[in-house]
Amino acid sequence: MNLYKNILTYSAAVVAIYIPAQVGFYFGKQAGRGEGSSEGEERVEQAVAVREVAEAKPVREKSESRVMTAEDLAQAKGVPAVVESAQGNYTLVSVIEGAQLNQQLTDNLQIVRSQRQQLAQLAQQFDQTSAEAVQQRELIAGQINQVKMSLQNNLRVMAQSYSYSLNHTYLRVPHVVSLLAVNEADGQVQSKVVHTFESADAYEAFQKMNDVYQRLRLEEQKQYQEGADKETGEAVAFKPSEQLSKKQEEMIKLYSYDPERQYFLQFEKTAFYAKPARS
Repeated sequence: MNLYKNILTYSAAVVAIYIPAQVGFYFGKQAGRGEGSSEGEERVEQAVAVREVAEAKPVREKSESRVMTAEDLAQAKGVPAVVESAQGNYTLVSVIEGAQLNQQLTDNLQIVRSQRQQLAQLAQQFDQTSAEAVQQRELIAGQINQVKMSLQNNLRVMAQSYSYSLNHTYLRVPHVVSLLAVNEADGQVQSKVVHTFESADAYEAFQKMNDVYQRLRLEEQKQYQEGADKETGEAVAFKPSEQLSKKQEEMIKLYSYDPERQYFLQFEKTAFYAKPARS
């Protein structure tokens, strides 16, 4: 698996509304969907028998409390206080430093998203269950109540740790990112830092270059395969063009990164921005 796939997998794991070329990952509402209380959270309020369901994994709390203004925090951490975008201005709410804390934020966002999706699915299942199926409706309603309580608790922790609210959309900008080469030997996976991006601009330039390479490779591979199939009817090994090979060599020289090998991105410092969600 190459880095391009790794980047896509990572960004799909969070609540992304748009991935711009000039900054980083967007968080918050999905395109076309509001980020306030969903219908699944408000539809079922009946008093029903609570049945046991699998306990949702709680988000992990961050001990630090943030009391500085956005401007103070930005000055202290060396990041912009405001990020402008086509969707509006995002204001700094938190700076996450260290690989472990950044992974916790990623995990927490995934947990909240998963619980909200589960809540919506259960609400839809409840609505589609016949009124005559009383026990089945009670079971589903009990699951809804339990997931709802866990989600509310996790949102409280997220608010305390990152000033996170469903009434806002979010932008996460990487400022320090480590690029690790991954090797498997004797059944063990080993990783080694081959390059560190020390700014958002440096990371952006790398992503742009990698995106250009991957798009070109996909185009060449498709054209090459189509031509080979017409001649022989069999799949053949792909041969990159001179242009593609030069781009590969350039990335190896600049970043010690071969786009045909497996790599892992580790966020060391990210800035978390927010703006009110559109009504």
